[in-house]
Amino acid sequence: MTTPLFIPKPENSFDEFIETYFLRCRAECPEIEGSAGKWKFEDLIPGLSDFDTRFLTRGGLGAEDWNRLSMAVGKVHLELALERPEWARTLEHLPGVNLMWDELFAPQNYYTEFCQWSFYQGPADKIQQATEHFSDRTWSDQDVAYHWKRIALYYDRYSRTIDPPINLGEFESKYPLHSRFMHYLAPPLHSAVCLHDRRTAPGKMDAFRRAETIFPQPEVMESVRDAIARHYEIPGWYEEPEITRLDERLETYLREAINVLLERDPNFDCPRDPSPVQLNAAVGQLPATAPLAALFENVKFARFMKGRLWFFGQEIEWFDSLPLIRIELGRIRKNFLVTPLEIFSAQILGEKRSWNEVVDALADQEISAEDAAVFRKFHALADPTLPESEYKKRALEIVDIFSPFLIALEKVSSAAARHQSPKEK
Repeated sequence: MTTPLFIPKPENSFDEFIETYFLRCRAECPEIEGSAGKWKFEDLIPGLSDFDTRFLTRGGLGAEDWNRLSMAVGKVHLELALERPEWARTLEHLPGVNLMWDELFAPQNYYTEFCQWSFYQGPADKIQQATEHFSDRTWSDQDVAYHWKRIALYYDRYSRTIDPPINLGEFESKYPLHSRFMHYLAPPLHSAVCLHDRRTAPGKMDAFRRAETIFPQPEVMESVRDAIARHYEIPGWYEEPEITRLDERLETYLREAINVLLERDPNFDCPRDPSPVQLNAAVGQLPATAPLAALFENVKFARFMKGRLWFFGQEIEWFDSLPLIRIELGRIRKNFLVTPLEIFSAQILGEKRSWNEVVDALADQEISAEDAAVFRKFHALADPTLPESEYKKRALEIVDIFSPFLIALEKVSSAAARHQSPKEK
């Protein structure tokens, strides 16, 4: 293996990006009142990290409003991508979760990830309220389940094909270490620290520092933090056999961290040194998310998908959107249609039906024939087996039907809320 060529760490422009993006989007959409981002500012690695924006809006917005905002933000996104090619990685996608302020604070909508957000822009009183609300939140079984599920999701030897480098330009040579540390070690280790401390805090680097004091093999975590501080400029780690040894060290480190958690919580029925299958089986026994919260968890990601897919469908010489379209085609059918309808069937209709059967059942009462037709068309278009040559065309075809799709999806969500049991309210 050839020793990689390293380009020095660039200037950190995330503060400029966060402010610019918010102000440009708000100028087009006054409904947008605040912004947040996953993790903490120190976790944003210049040249390698994207930025997971979350917008907070005024109340009273419906599906038609979200569709309008989504396209307006998509156009701002395109303008910035054309103006600032060096922000290609930062502009990887439109904001994922977008909430009205009252939804953010509503107990029935609580999602553990909210505690991992840093609030950057917005009215000072709302920012303070949000920061205090989530930092002071009482630990719950919902948090336990969230963090164990996230550990199980990442608990295996690092896969060298699952996280391809996208829009990294001259910093691509450093991605093998960035991917391992920040994308595939940080999330489960952060969850392990949260489970140990019984508190969800927002920082990846904070979690690395805390892990060094509570889990075995502190020298592993010290070496990880040192590599990040050096912007991954450690030539020997990219070559065999060192890269394989690194994967083995990280896998062992996470397993030992899990063993510490198992010793502290004998009620979690999982053996020491679990295999991924054993850990997933144990996690599967944890309490499920409340039905309406689970439905909302899926639906809230759909609000800006129209603008996201529209942006991905544009031609930008220095922006590769094909892998990003592949990701969306691999999940939007399940997350936005199949899972919400299956939840509705199990919890409201009281029986397990296929998504197609649920559409038939709803078409007589809660949705129109046109809504049912758009659900079926969305299912057909959101095809994960599509050839890559058709990705951009298909993304724009989904854009064309996404407005009526989101309106129909909102009807299902509203129907579920009306029919929920008094215990769930």
